[in-house]
Amino acid sequence: ELYDLTKKIKKIDADISLCYFAKPVVIGNIAAMMSGVKARFSIIEGLGNSRRSIENSFVYKLLFIAAYKIALIRSSKIFFTNREDLSFFLTKKLINKNQSVYWGGIGVNLKYWSCDKAFIAQDKPLKFIMSTRLLKSKGVLIYLKAAESIKRKLPNVEFILIGGFDDNPSSVSEDDLRYYVNKEIVDWPGNVNNVKEYLC
Repeated sequence: ELYDLTKKIKKIDADISLCYFAKPVVIGNIAAMMSGVKARFSIIEGLGNSRRSIENSFVYKLLFIAAYKIALIRSSKIFFTNREDLSFFLTKKLINKNQSVYWGGIGVNLKYWSCDKAFIAQDKPLKFIMSTRLLKSKGVLIYLKAAESIKRKLPNVEFILIGGFDDNPSSVSEDDLRYYVNKEIVDWPGNVNNVKEYLC
């Protein structure tokens, strides 16, 4: 894979590369470096499952740090969407401060997600909504446990979890979710097409 990509980049004689997502940042940058691309940019969109693996496995942590250190050496700029990831990369000396740029979240149209005041329901119970892929790394289990704890003290507070199951290894199991649904701790409509209506 690395060899093929290096050949392709050399063939097109690229001047600039931009890599994003975990695997392309490592393989793409190494291929670009081997192909002589001088201006190399990367976007780190979130470590996700890697953060848990780094915390739980010393070997994984060593491999992760080595791979990124090699891939990002002498990179022009590395853009981060998450402050915690930026801090991690700086603390582990994977990059230097001059290379890093904090962007914040990307890809969300805030105007679309704002609610018309007339549409906002009045005098309704307090609700906490989470809309996400049902992954442990997204904090779904933390949300469910918090809901259970709060419902014991404040039974009128409502919790709605929007999203479907995932084939990701970090996916929440159906049994885990059914426990909270059956005990009426959380309402789970599954995947929906009208997320904005729920939020408003």
